[in-house]
Amino acid sequence: IMKKGFTLIELLVVIAIIGILSAVVLTSLNSSRDKARDAKAVSDVKQVALAFELSRNQTTGLFPTSTTPATATLTGLSAIPSGVTLLTNTPGRTSFCVYSALNDVTQGAYYVASQDGSTYRATVPTIADCDAA
Repeated sequence: IMKKGFTLIELLVVIAIIGILSAVVLTSLNSSRDKARDAKAVSDVKQVALAFELSRNQTTGLFPTSTTPATATLTGLSAIPSGVTLLTNTPGRTSFCVYSALNDVTQGAYYVASQDGSTYRATVPTIADCDAA
């Protein structure tokens, strides 16, 4: 006579396999979230840098005066996204830096955009790092 059903060992093996698979999926999901957060930060930095470039005075070639400009002075930008820091060289108004911290330290801890281009950096950028050389 054959018994119907599963043995305790079979059930424990199936539960262990499900536990291992769920751990692998959750780990990859967390890294995907970090990558998505970093991609958004890079996109936000590029958006603010573009708005700042577009807001440059066409006559004088100077950038807006404030280190935290009113969003009305930035062309095409309704608000500076959270997590994005904007530095401007207020005395000369000839350079600027926009940066955001990243989770992915393999690319550097910060993504930086300026009038000279964009890059990844391992240290917090200053306006001196963004002055035209």
